[in-house]
Amino acid sequence: MPQFAALVKVSNCRQLGATVVLHGADVGEARIRAEEIARRDDLTFLHPFDNADVIAGQGTMALEILEQAPDLDAIVVPVGGGGLLAGIGTAVKALRPQMRVIGVEPDHAACLTGALAAGRPVPVPLSPTPADGLAVPMLGALPFEALRRVVDEVVTVAGPVADRRRRRRAARRLRRNYRPSARAGIARRAAAGGRRDRRVTLPAGAIRLTPRPAVAATAMRMPMQSRRGR
Repeated sequence: MPQFAALVKVSNCRQLGATVVLHGADVGEARIRAEEIARRDDLTFLHPFDNADVIAGQGTMALEILEQAPDLDAIVVPVGGGGLLAGIGTAVKALRPQMRVIGVEPDHAACLTGALAAGRPVPVPLSPTPADGLAVPMLGALPFEALRRVVDEVVTVAGPVADRRRRRRAARRLRRNYRPSARAGIARRAAAGGRRDRRVTLPAGAIRLTPRPAVAATAMRMPMQSRRGR
């Protein structure tokens, strides 16, 4: 993991028995180190997003969401390397082709925006961010091939923690403190204006604050107008 990975992520992995190595300033540098360790110790390297099995597994989240909320108008997904959005988008478009699939990424790590503009994954400059899961220098090749077909809109936001007031409100109402990477969708809501009569879900990783059943996604009414679309 990057040197500045979220403490809760590091702690949870260690509690599950993993040996956690902190290396590099972003996911890209950490991945290179992981590949070196895998070669040195004859281990199997599992790519976090540029892997067909990983993408397919992440797509099962969409199956659960559609089972619980089949009448959604759109789904908003944070973008790092693109695996989560590729899996969810592929499943959604196969089962509910009319549903809009929206990717959200921080403007200081806009690798999907850069890839769509160039027609292929390209390196993008990164800036420090608490959302370590979104600080990816280049979109995955496999996710890109899926995303160019299934994503309806890509939105960049000025950092996933831009609106602290909405973050505190979500923590109070849902008894969850959302991970920085998951806050990208909340920041997208804060940055946009317009209609508020659409049914939208935000797949969100959360740190539970009180003993309540975990939720796979948070459904809320939010505006659909954005600053950038395809």
